[in-house]
Amino acid sequence: MFIEESLWIRQAIHDLPLPDRAEIADVGSSDLFFRTRIQPHIAQNIYSPLESRGFHITSFDSKQELGVDRIIDLCDERRTPHDTIGKLFDLVLCANMLEHVENRQVAIRNLLSMIKSGGFLMVTVPREYLYHEDPIDTMYRPTPHDLHNLIEQQAKSEIVIGAILTISDRQYYMMPVYPRKLLHNIPFFGYRQAWRWFLKPFRWKVTCLLLRIKRKT
Repeated sequence: MFIEESLWIRQAIHDLPLPDRAEIADVGSSDLFFRTRIQPHIAQNIYSPLESRGFHITSFDSKQELGVDRIIDLCDERRTPHDTIGKLFDLVLCANMLEHVENRQVAIRNLLSMIKSGGFLMVTVPREYLYHEDPIDTMYRPTPHDLHNLIEQQAKSEIVIGAILTISDRQYYMMPVYPRKLLHNIPFFGYRQAWRWFLKPFRWKVTCLLLRIKRKT
């Protein structure tokens, strides 16, 4: 997650009409080390503000690690997360996950199964970004309109706010790129994405969408 993306999410959900002790799910949360050390802006800009309001966050990921509360298979076609968890959430966060699943329809169905009627879904997906495996990348790069249409196939929803963010933070363009099959301490072609920062139209972009789920089909 980009820093600017985390700030946008923080602002977007700040004034949501959530109950006093809202239950929040972070699907694809990664582990505690990732959220606090590798990308500390996730903890600072998303987790801390929500927890300071008395909200409870449950973190979901595909593997059991420190800081992951529950294991989830977002592409399970037989059982929804609600079948396993047995509870619904007021807000579900899903950041930069949908480009890494092969069956987006099933993934969306499973996300929706976790949300209370009238609850909220926050989704972010790269709009323009390089190929990155985790463990796959389908190169799904939607606009907010595309993403809303995908969700509307399974639920009536209202757009609270949507945007395509342009990432201007220089650090994301100056990181060395490594070939997959070489050791990770050997730079490969240096900072080969730096040109994108200098040419503003080619900077990375992220689609962000916050929806209120009115009715699930």
